[in-house]
Amino acid sequence: MDHAACVHLLLATPFATSLFALTVRLVPVITQIGRLIVRFRRADLTPQACHQFETQLQEQLRELGRIIVEWTFNHLEPRDKKDMPNQICFQGLWYRRRSKTPNRTVATLFGTITLWRRLYQPLEGIEPSIFPLEIRLGLEAGLATPALAERVAQAVVTFPQKTVLTLLKDAHGVSWSVASLRKVIAGVATGVDEHRHDAQAAQLLLWLEQADRSSGGRKPVLGVGRDGLMCRSAARDVTGRGPRRRSRFTTGGDSGWGQSTWVGCPSRAKGRCRGS
Repeated sequence: MDHAACVHLLLATPFATSLFALTVRLVPVITQIGRLIVRFRRADLTPQACHQFETQLQEQLRELGRIIVEWTFNHLEPRDKKDMPNQICFQGLWYRRRSKTPNRTVATLFGTITLWRRLYQPLEGIEPSIFPLEIRLGLEAGLATPALAERVAQAVVTFPQKTVLTLLKDAHGVSWSVASLRKVIAGVATGVDEHRHDAQAAQLLLWLEQADRSSGGRKPVLGVGRDGLMCRSAARDVTGRGPRRRSRFTTGGDSGWGQSTWVGCPSRAKGRCRGS
């Protein structure tokens, strides 16, 4: 396909006109990617050159995604304020329309973007102002898109805060303070709290079903309590002192269920633990 045919085909697509402004913004990045490809093909093929090519390509592709997300989000609300309602009701309160203001700290999977959204102020002047676009997009604490907030929530389960901040910088080009990280984590925790009990109950039932289908020689036994708490308390009551090292109660056996394992617990206390 020659250049003229390619241009004609692009112009014939139904979104060519509406996305022309976005295309203009993408051209410089696409040009950089093209130059990167040409340089790599002309240079000596070495592991170092391969590493540099792939790393720089990832950065440019991430920049493409960042521009696309920013442009798309900023073209969701009508440009003319008259095309938006003068007043809206949200959670039983009425708000009046005001001008658009920028949020320059919205973190996405592709980096930080600036989001222009229309402000609505409360008629009574008591409650904080709201940004309907941020609410509908699901921005967490006004700082992170749902996709990035999910990644953050998964990371903090495994890694300390400093490591999470480093991962955000390296993988997503997002530079956060500890305060920003904690705001997003708190927002995610609040959002999932109402679903926590049902999810935990469903997981517990799944474990019990797995135990019931197992081929072990013992019946499944469910023990509920904080890890090691009952054993250490029993040891302290019987011996006057706690175990020398951290005690814990786990399940084991052929099926992985039903057999008690005691670690670091005085033998006189094990009966108390089993009976509790």
